Parts: sequence; structure tokens; C-alpha cells
Amino acid sequence: MKLKVSELSTLEEAFQSVFAVDWIQSILEQDAEKDSLHASLYNATDPFSLNVRVYCNDDDEVFFYGNAVGTIGFTCVRSLEEGKMPVTLDISGMFRPRKASKYTESPSEDDEDDPSFYFYEGDEIDFGDVLREQLFLFLPINPTLSEELPIPLSELQKASEPSPSEPTIDPRWSALLNIQKGLGQTPSPTHQSNPTKPKKTGSKKPS
Repeated sequence: MKLKVSELSTLEEAFQSVFAVDWIQSILEQDAEKDSLHASLYNATDPFSLNVRVYCNDDDEVFFYGNAVGTIGFTCVRSLEEGKMPVTLDISGMFRPRKASKYTESPSEDDEDDPSFYFYEGDEIDFGDVLREQLFLFLPINPTLSEELPIPLSELQKASEPSPSEPTIDPRWSALLNIQKGLGQTPSPTHQSNPTKPKKTGSKKPS
């Protein structure tokens, strides 16, 4: 989103814009080409919506605050599975003219290094520069589907499920199982899981 500084008011105004999927993908690819290793792990999946409030002063300095919301796709560095990451960027700062005016001096080196300052030339400011910078500050270097699980959740679920080819045997039969294995026999899985005690037999006492 681009705005003309000469058309801005000293009173706060609200602006909205949508950054297309193709534009998000292009900045991800540009960053990957600049040897940013983690950028190649991400891909654009949804547009980003930008909502900002803007005002300027008599020195042509433009102040803004707001947020950008969207979703980024990524490849998990642990499992190589695909995932999606919701993104909310809280943005604020100031655009300053790069050239000196009768009110302001040219930006110093300290100003250039200040992350809250953005600079423009002519009569136009571009919020695409703000979104690009804040997005890469937000994205983790090594994206994962879960911080707790070293392997994919789907694999853990498969491992926890009993195999249908293996019958469930009461552990109290394990000693008998070992004996019968030595004799070449296997107890039936349909055996009663709670063996009953034999009934006592004997003659009743005469009354």
C-alpha cells in the first residue's frame, strides 16, 4: 500500500489494504536469493490484510501504527512435513523524508539503524517495506510443527496403535506363554483373562 504524503492530514486517519499471495511469495523468494537460508522453508498461502492509522506533522514526518494479519506455509525442519503458521504483525513507526527540508536535517547513521524509522523520497510512502521487514523479524529460523515432538505427530499416533495382527494377551499369562512356547504351543487369546480359583470339595460335617 502506497500513500501520498501531501494528501495526508495532521489528524489521524484509518487505512486498509490487502497484500496478494503473489506479492508475499515474491518477497519470500527475494529473501531466499539473498542467502537467507530459512526463507526457502516458507511459502505464501493466503493474502495479508493491513490495517493502519496514519497522521503526519508539518515536517512531512508520517506516524503510523496498526497490524497485518495473514498465514504463511512452511516446511518443518524436523519432519519435512508441510504446515501453516498464523501471523499477526503489530507495526508502528515513522516515515521520514530522506532529503533534508527547511524543518528537518538529513537522516544520520543512527537514524538509518533505528528500526522504528522508515525513509521515503518524493511524495510517496510504501507500507510494503514495513510489512516485508516485520514479516522476516517474525518468522523463526527453524520452523517446526511442534516444539515438544521431535517426530511428526502422525508417526506417534501410528506407533501408539496396536497392530491388528498381534492378539492382546493378559500379562498374567506371560509365564504360561513362555512355557508353552517351549513346547511349541501358543495359548489362545480367547482364554479367560481372570482365572477362577478351584472350588473346595469335601464332605459336610454331620449336623
